[in-house]
Amino acid sequence: MGHPEGREPSPPSPGPEEPVAPSSPQRVGDAAVDPEQSTALLDSAGSASALDPLLAALAATPSAPTEPELAPGTIVGETFRIERRLGAGGMGVVYLAHDTALDRPVAVKLHHAGAGLDRLQREATAMARLSHPHVVTVHAVGRHGDDVFVAMEYLAGGTLRSWLKAARRPWREALARCRAAGQGLAAAHAAGLVHRDFKPENVLLTEAGVPKVADFGLARAQGDERAEVGDGVPVVAFDPDGPTLGGVDGASPTPTPVSGSRSGAGRKDVLSDRLTRTGAAVGTPAYMAPEQFLGKADVRADQFALAVVIWEALYGQRPHAGKTTRSLEDAVRAGPPWPPRGSVPPAVGRVLRRALAVAPADRFRDLDQFLRALDRAVGQRRRRIGAAGAAAAIAVATWWAWPRAAPDPCRDASALVDRELPAALVARVDAAVGDAGTRAVGALAHRLRLTADAACRAARIDRILPPELYERSVACLRYRAQVTARIVDDADLARDSPQQYLRRLRAAPAARDCVDSVALAANPAPPAPAAAAIRAGLELAAVDLAIGRVAAAEVAVGALAPAAADDRQNAAMLTRLRGEIASARGDFPAAIGFYSDAYYAGQALDDAAIYLPALAGLIQVIGDLQGDARAVEPWLRAAGAAIERDLRRGAGGVVRVLGALAAAADARGDGAAALAYATRARSLVSPDEDEFAIATFEQSLAASHAGVGDLAQAVAHGEDAVARCDRSLGAAHATCALMRADLAMSLAEADRSADALALAREAQRQLDAHPGEDLLDRAYALLNLGVVFTDERTAQDQAVANFRAAREILAKSLGPNHPDVAKCDANQAVVAMKQRRYREAVEVLSRALPIEERALGPRHPDLADTLFNLGTAHLLADDLADAGRYGERALAVYAEHLPGSVRHIYALRLIAEVATRRGDLAVGADAARRGLAMAEAGGGQGVHDLAIEVARANLAAGTRADESRQLLAAARSHFAAYPEVFARQLAAIDALAARLQ
Repeated sequence: MGHPEGREPSPPSPGPEEPVAPSSPQRVGDAAVDPEQSTALLDSAGSASALDPLLAALAATPSAPTEPELAPGTIVGETFRIERRLGAGGMGVVYLAHDTALDRPVAVKLHHAGAGLDRLQREATAMARLSHPHVVTVHAVGRHGDDVFVAMEYLAGGTLRSWLKAARRPWREALARCRAAGQGLAAAHAAGLVHRDFKPENVLLTEAGVPKVADFGLARAQGDERAEVGDGVPVVAFDPDGPTLGGVDGASPTPTPVSGSRSGAGRKDVLSDRLTRTGAAVGTPAYMAPEQFLGKADVRADQFALAVVIWEALYGQRPHAGKTTRSLEDAVRAGPPWPPRGSVPPAVGRVLRRALAVAPADRFRDLDQFLRALDRAVGQRRRRIGAAGAAAAIAVATWWAWPRAAPDPCRDASALVDRELPAALVARVDAAVGDAGTRAVGALAHRLRLTADAACRAARIDRILPPELYERSVACLRYRAQVTARIVDDADLARDSPQQYLRRLRAAPAARDCVDSVALAANPAPPAPAAAAIRAGLELAAVDLAIGRVAAAEVAVGALAPAAADDRQNAAMLTRLRGEIASARGDFPAAIGFYSDAYYAGQALDDAAIYLPALAGLIQVIGDLQGDARAVEPWLRAAGAAIERDLRRGAGGVVRVLGALAAAADARGDGAAALAYATRARSLVSPDEDEFAIATFEQSLAASHAGVGDLAQAVAHGEDAVARCDRSLGAAHATCALMRADLAMSLAEADRSADALALAREAQRQLDAHPGEDLLDRAYALLNLGVVFTDERTAQDQAVANFRAAREILAKSLGPNHPDVAKCDANQAVVAMKQRRYREAVEVLSRALPIEERALGPRHPDLADTLFNLGTAHLLADDLADAGRYGERALAVYAEHLPGSVRHIYALRLIAEVATRRGDLAVGADAARRGLAMAEAGGGQGVHDLAIEVARANLAAGTRADESRQLLAAARSHFAAYPEVFARQLAAIDALAARLQ
């Protein structure tokens, strides 16, 4: 868990005796177009049933190309021998071919020469990299003469449209097939592809009935020679008031050619519906989202289309009626209707209505969330049926539902969890740590059992998880249960450090990916038995690192190293953990080396559990802890690619990368980017995630909102984090005290000082009541509470005590040279300076400086804060030579990393006062005027402090008396509002004004 960034509440404009508060450890439109001019595809579903099923989805059209056909026996792409033509359309021809290399039938789609072929080939190549059981597999992409060909798997089971028309289908059967297609669509989204034309004709079925999504925007119109604009697809048009889709009775509509189009394109083929003009519509109107009519189509438009398909499959009609495209668009914009009454559970209808919302932001976050909501809606129905004793209401099916008379095939699916987490083990937890531990272990076991049951039902009842993936799922669950058992079964830790033990339970790895078919297909299989014990030990060490048990993790990694070397994945995992240990110890060069090796090893193994945390570590160390914006740039680019690509493997690793990106953005002063990354990370957290995990994300969001000055949101998220932490760990836990400290800082910044102090004292009492455990979270809680107490004169002694206690824990846990140890010293020096004990401040800061120099390097902004404070302490102790030396170093770093910032301004103010007092009037006047101009341009903070220095320089030079009087008068009026805080400034103003009389 990341630790929130401490922020010291400050008065409106601090002077040099108000040091820079050292940061605590890191916290954790396209233009609309007139609908009259928009362009859309007319549905071609009516021709689907007359053609080969594959052709119906890929190339069905009333018109045929004029180019000569390929003769049987023609070789395309070196290995595909043409056997016969399946059908043709305006965009090309589809052939049945034989793959001579792998001895299998394939469909070869030949796209005729014309605009957009280069982009088509790029898109097809991207799709070829997508491997998912519910997506048509693209085997090869290439050129055949002037044309582009796409070779894909041949499916002979028809389309979802033809299957729905063939017979009246029970709603569970229909929903199961649509849901499976939705998983394929979600996998495409995770790979960066947007379909834009999802409909029943583009879902093909295997002979066994397994649904697969086809045609991810690969179709292109033939014969349009106009220049490409935007996405490189030819512009066509339709008459918005002309016929579009037929009735709403669920029958396949008839394709309708359009004449008299407003764009002058003339009569068109109904499949010529891919548009190039910015703002032009793409898709089939019956399945298009409102924004898609205006040419804006992203993944949420695909969600809308999937909801229309499911609605049509369940209720026998589409949700929106319209005899013309204009009337259909009007109906879509009016919002989703209420579903008709019937056997479909109302909860399913409610989920579909949300996915059909007019505003994209009102729909589900992504398809995964939509599909989970559908699962819950169906599950509610199943539970009600079971409670009422109406099991006979469950429909009988072939491959998608278990026969009614048979026993539940998943009745014992969770037995493997119970074998690995026996009741005796749970009882030992109860005896060691009481109710909180029992609840935590119970939650772990419950989630594992639910996952095991869901995987079984997906495989044996809904038949949407293929057998080979179900085998992986079972192996994955067994391994996760074994890792969880090792986390639980630590009697020594439970006895000696119950708070650490409880945190460890809450940090156990989730098993959600064990039931996600996309993640199961994309991730490596669980380790073989010989390597599994070593990998489980390494995962246990990773958990210890996550909760701050660095020494324990280091011992474990050392003991496992010889055995881990025998397996490539274990060796890569070991290297990643060594990077985390080096980072925790403050050895950043070593951490970068280990993380880099782990990243490339994980990439070679295609193991996201290794390379994503390594990538996050690199960004954290280089971009945040070292603050090297240039060196971190290539890793930021790698992260941008990984975020979208690797979501299909599960959100955990991606969330970790997003957290590192937020920290790096915050370090470079880009609060808006930090907030965006934190918000994205929070959006990926499942609502059924462990409550403590959600609390940590709320804590990070609170810090990010505070970073952009949105203190109301910072307080709201902070309160949510505290409440969740209390419920999961107990209010007395050190981690919850840390979250209270963060909330107290936000309250103080929001000018709620009394509330902040009361909350901080409550957290302090909780920590004092449990003094025995030296958790890292305890150290950071003490540190951040000290920051809150620093501004309260009566609590400053407590602040110093906290800083010293935090320093002791951190030095013991992370080593005496860790930069967080130095932060404790720096904060202690802030209190000393507020209490005018300047020599003590110099002594403490001089102890912190070499630690930070070794860890951060000579140009880090955090180091500049310490240099500035040390210069200020020397100035106030009348040591002008050292004040100038440290002030110049701080100024150089601020000018490089934070130009124009408040820190930069106050460094100039420090230089100005030192120079003027030493008699170097030209340097003093120049620094003061530069700082004053910078402050005025930057919104005014620091203006009055710099005004004093300009007046001081003028007086010393005997010039500009009138300017000095005006500056001093304005400064006095400002500082008089806070006479106790700014007593030194007021005294300086009065002394200078007296000399001007």
